[in-house]
Amino acid sequence: SKFFQNSILTSSFLVKKKVDTLIKIGLLNEEKKDFQQAKRSFEAALSLNDKNVRVYQHLAWCSFRHGNIESALRYIQKTEKRSKDNVYSLYIKGRCLICLDQTQEAFECLSQAAQQLPSEAVFWTSLAVLLYNMGKINESFENITQATTLKHELWEVWYNLGILYETCKQPEEALIAYDMVLSIDP
Repeated sequence: SKFFQNSILTSSFLVKKKVDTLIKIGLLNEEKKDFQQAKRSFEAALSLNDKNVRVYQHLAWCSFRHGNIESALRYIQKTEKRSKDNVYSLYIKGRCLICLDQTQEAFECLSQAAQQLPSEAVFWTSLAVLLYNMGKINESFENITQATTLKHELWEVWYNLGILYETCKQPEEALIAYDMVLSIDP
């Protein structure tokens, strides 16, 4: 992180490189759960290039993870003005709408995201959780199964599969799924 910060100070560093570096610093801070510092890095990147959709998305996701849903949605609106069909913006918007109990709109966003980028297990997992909460267990199973085939090492997928098995009164299968969670993230 210190290397990145020092490298941005040089005037010969291209703006694009500075923005990319600031995004990386922000992501490192997010991993440390320091959302305020992450947000500062993303805002610094935005001050260098206010047309960069990725920066707005990172600010939206950081705001979402910090619990500031309204702020996240404002950043998503800014991405939508710059790029209508951005799959990650759809995903973040869907997650925000879930928090606001706007279930149908959330379903539409997450479904579009999953259809546009079917290789993204997190999209299928979020859609599965939403469907579960809507009482659509069979559809939830379909989506979580899709996620397990895409990304075996994502503990959240297995955890949610375990919950689904428990709901369907299949305790042996639930234990297998929870064992997978523990093998991935002890």
